[in-house]
Amino acid sequence: MIALKNNDIILGRSEGLYKLSDGCQLKLTIKGMGNAPVYSLYEDGNSLLAGSDGVIYRIKNNQVADTIKAISGEEQRVRNILVDTRGNIWFNIWGLKDIYMISGKNSTNVSEIVGINNGAVTRII
Repeated sequence: MIALKNNDIILGRSEGLYKLSDGCQLKLTIKGMGNAPVYSLYEDGNSLLAGSDGVIYRIKNNQVADTIKAISGEEQRVRNILVDTRGNIWFNIWGLKDIYMISGKNSTNVSEIVGINNGAVTRII
């Protein structure tokens, strides 16, 4: 769930995105995304990043502007998305003990490089 700068509250669910309005969840139609599950949300300037199964969708004006390949493997639920001041996208995968970073087209397992993959990641700050 995320509260956007325009005060909209958006929910990620197993069948896509919803907007909370007057206590009701209204399904959002996002062109190019279908009913993909959403595990994490991050507002990045004028776009919304949505973590799904192995990908991060960049959504602008209710359509997918970019699909960023995050990771492949058995477990792929992208969580805890964060974008730093340099535009790098940080995230982790549900059930794994690693933190990843995407810089441009390159994806890096940061935990592996610095040797800090001994604990569960619950949030990236």
